[in-house]
Amino acid sequence: MDPVCNETIKEAGINESMEPGRPAVVHPVLVAAFAALDRASIRWCLLRGDAELDRVGADVDLLIAQEDRAAVTTVLERMGYVRLASWGWATHRFFVTYDVEHDTWVKLDFVSALSFGPHAAIETGAAAACLERREMVDGIPLLAGEDRFWALLLHCILDRGDVPERHGGPLRALAGSVGADGPLGSWFAAHAAHGWDPALALSLARDGNWPPLLAMGKQMGSVWRGQSGPMLAIRGRRALVRRMTKLRTLLLEPGLTIALLGPDGAGKSTLAAELGRTFYFGTRSVYMGLYGAGSAVGTPPRGPVDHVGRLAGHVGRQWSGYLRAVFHRSRGRLVVYDRFGYDALLRLPRNRWIGARIRRWLLSHAIPSPDLVLLLDAPAELLHARKQDHDLATLESQRRAYLDLAARMGNVSVVPADRSADSVRRDVTQLVWRRYVARRRGRAAKRA
Repeated sequence: MDPVCNETIKEAGINESMEPGRPAVVHPVLVAAFAALDRASIRWCLLRGDAELDRVGADVDLLIAQEDRAAVTTVLERMGYVRLASWGWATHRFFVTYDVEHDTWVKLDFVSALSFGPHAAIETGAAAACLERREMVDGIPLLAGEDRFWALLLHCILDRGDVPERHGGPLRALAGSVGADGPLGSWFAAHAAHGWDPALALSLARDGNWPPLLAMGKQMGSVWRGQSGPMLAIRGRRALVRRMTKLRTLLLEPGLTIALLGPDGAGKSTLAAELGRTFYFGTRSVYMGLYGAGSAVGTPPRGPVDHVGRLAGHVGRQWSGYLRAVFHRSRGRLVVYDRFGYDALLRLPRNRWIGARIRRWLLSHAIPSPDLVLLLDAPAELLHARKQDHDLATLESQRRAYLDLAARMGNVSVVPADRSADSVRRDVTQLVWRRYVARRRGRAAKRA
């Protein structure tokens, strides 16, 4: 077991044996989130997945009291979580964060109602009663065993339409020791399809005989769709609102733009590709070099006409890339500019005519500034080992020019790039995520 995880668990008072005979590991990021919920006196419990708390690759599903929804948002946003759009997702509230120490994304999914079926339109009304009956297992609040079984079974047969092995094992284990006297069991007895009763469902679950239960779930869904006018209205409304999520993203949650600067061989393209592979939100890379690949300053124009023509071409390419970025940002994506117009400021001419200085200023300000500017810095020897397009002297000159530019601009974060691509990607991911969190807090402060 990870010693960091061991120490954190002991500090939080969580036992290492959630189930007899099998050591349980709770991921440190979840330990911190659970402890913060408890400190805020929020009524919550884990909805399912108690055997999977050692990993956070999938959603962590939790049930909270209706009255505590606002408090949950406050607590998690203070911890660096960002709330995701959830229009049309019933009572779901989604939160995500990045943990650089463990290089992992964590998504928490809170609900305040136990609803099932398409668009969560089948409401049981059992959430409050189930929260009252929750039980502590090694420091983790879980649904009572009976409620845990029925909540998981209904999730499988009404939401998923299948029973994966990670759910099949717990269902078989729970079915041998629970009944149907609780709020969810009673609801099932009252609303199950004709010819079904809790005893039959429990018997099939104990045997792992899932096809009849899945068929029963389809039958239940058909009955509700055909006989419940209010449910049809709920489904229609939520389906419509869910389609409006793109509008919310455009208006309230657009993506960010970051610009990667650095001499040839610093790893800009590699970093852009790695961010595209690992970042939580969709990512698009847009090349914004002024002078083409392999040159940071290019060949100067020869005459006034050439000056104007090249300037128009450079500005046109900048705007073409910017418009692509606007589209991707409107879809909530992270846009990575590989180079940027700031390259025009690398070597400001001192003795040349004023027109050259104006031209360079125009190129560097042709489009709106990105949200974050990063300079990848590495020694010339390493740059040359990675890419032999220039000699050591040229690469050292480029590096010094970029460092001088960063000092002049003042809003550039210098990232050491003389490390593995994975280490650079982790640090940059943290910088970008902090920018996401800061922007969200700034907008919340303005609304307040």
